[in-house]
Amino acid sequence: MKDKVVQVILLLCFVLCTTVAIAAVYKNGQDSTKEPSTDVVIPNFSAESRLAWPIQGNILMGFSMDTTVYYSTLKQYKVSPAVLIQGEVGTGVAAPADAQIVSIGSNEEIGNYVMLNLGNGYQAKIGNLKDITVQEGQFVRQGNILGAISDPSAYYSVEGPNVYFQLLNG
Repeated sequence: MKDKVVQVILLLCFVLCTTVAIAAVYKNGQDSTKEPSTDVVIPNFSAESRLAWPIQGNILMGFSMDTTVYYSTLKQYKVSPAVLIQGEVGTGVAAPADAQIVSIGSNEEIGNYVMLNLGNGYQAKIGNLKDITVQEGQFVRQGNILGAISDPSAYYSVEGPNVYFQLLNG
């Protein structure tokens, strides 16, 4: 019985300390959405869920798997499995939903990217990044900063700095 009481007291102390720390962050005016989450997030995205944009900006190229779109840099028509959002190099790129970081990689088309598990079979791939602030396996909340916009890859040099934003299901 004594062990149970000690466990309950420790749990209450943890909750109280966490609450005080969160209140201090808000009181000091710091933006807590910019720091990666240290708590466990249960990704639970569904067809009814809403995504946040990873950055604010103009759409340079829309999603189109039914018809081809013109890639100015490549001077050819291709399908577009993602949305390209215009931005400035160095701008912070945010998680579009609560998620777990599945992988961090790089390829010649979209440069450095982060793959997020949004839950229920949904994933998001966010590319053309630099200064990535997250690690594989880490949980993030919607709005947490994943990295910053990099210079465009060779595939998008004419389009200019942008974020590659792809949603996958399956």
